[in-house]
Amino acid sequence: MGLAKGTVSHHLKVLEHAGLIRVVRTRRVRALTESLYGRVARLYLLKGADDAGTHARVRLSATDARRFERRLDRLRRDIAASSSEEGEEYELMAELIRARVLT
Repeated sequence: MGLAKGTVSHHLKVLEHAGLIRVVRTRRVRALTESLYGRVARLYLLKGADDAGTHARVRLSATDARRFERRLDRLRRDIAASSSEEGEEYELMAELIRARVLT
């Protein structure tokens, strides 16, 4: 990963404390204990306090998917065209992504 071991270890502890991963096996490697982590769920849906209800998982035909992608593109263009120096800053986060079926 190209990261320092301490950085990786810190983030693994954060994920473990949050209940997203758990230690599934440990083993001694020389003078150290190596921990192997695994996920606690097959699928994670991330939601914040401000985005409750913004996630939708639907089945679409290829035609409908293309139609909604075009609508999202128009919305992005409309919002970008409305940008001004006044007011508060906002970000639009919307993407139609083909879901992977987990086996």
